[in-house]
Amino acid sequence: MPDVVVADCVELCELASEAHPVVERFYRAQGYKLRCGRQERILVIRDQHQEILAAARLLPHVNGYYWLRNMLVAKAWRGRGLGRQMVQAIPGVLGSSTGCYCFALPQVVAFYHALGFYTREALPPSVICPPAILAQFHTYKSRGRDWALMFMNLPLP
Repeated sequence: MPDVVVADCVELCELASEAHPVVERFYRAQGYKLRCGRQERILVIRDQHQEILAAARLLPHVNGYYWLRNMLVAKAWRGRGLGRQMVQAIPGVLGSSTGCYCFALPQVVAFYHALGFYTREALPPSVICPPAILAQFHTYKSRGRDWALMFMNLPLP
């Protein structure tokens, strides 16, 4: 994916797997400990100094589906539209993928819905959630997480 300018001196790009440790440090600096797998596609928004301002992980699943995980905008950069820019870039990044799922916190369901995601309950019966994603969702729900399972059909019309 070519770099895309999203604001003055800010760019959105996909990181090569060799750069995953850089995004892991970004998440750690924001209070999250995680490891990116080599198969993951990582989107970042960087400033003119190459500092990461926002990141999102896209994990491939069977039949061309992806799972959007850990979309995060640095606290100092929230409210400036970077999260919206990141989600809007997903169809261009994933291209002919079948679709993209995410587990949304209650306070961001409307955000994702406005950008083309639908809750599982609002999906037509023809959209079947991949068993691995559904199993992970049920695991999280059984641990008391109040998340909504959401889906974006790709490519968008």
